[in-house]
Amino acid sequence: MAFLIGAAVIVIPIFMFSTVKWNRGYGVGLSFDMLAIVSGWVIGIMAAVNIYEINRDQEVMMTTIHKLFADERFLASGAYLGSYIMYRLIEVAWESYQDMKLRRSS
Repeated sequence: MAFLIGAAVIVIPIFMFSTVKWNRGYGVGLSFDMLAIVSGWVIGIMAAVNIYEINRDQEVMMTTIHKLFADERFLASGAYLGSYIMYRLIEVAWESYQDMKLRRSS
């Protein structure tokens, strides 16, 4: 299982990057961006509500907050955001490489 998770961390952002590069003009990049915004909202809202409930019920935060980490919506949103951040880093690195290549040729 650890191997699959490690492979997914590498493969999914590369897949996202190549999908955007091959399908320019079809809104693929915009859909990735919008999904990242929704994922960020999901994580933020879930964390805020969970912390509010812990404070309201006067529970021990360190033991109770871990319920949040087992929630499928939180895990899915976090996994997507992790992949999205890596995809954006690959995109920035690719643009820097293209810029450097352009400067060297002129």
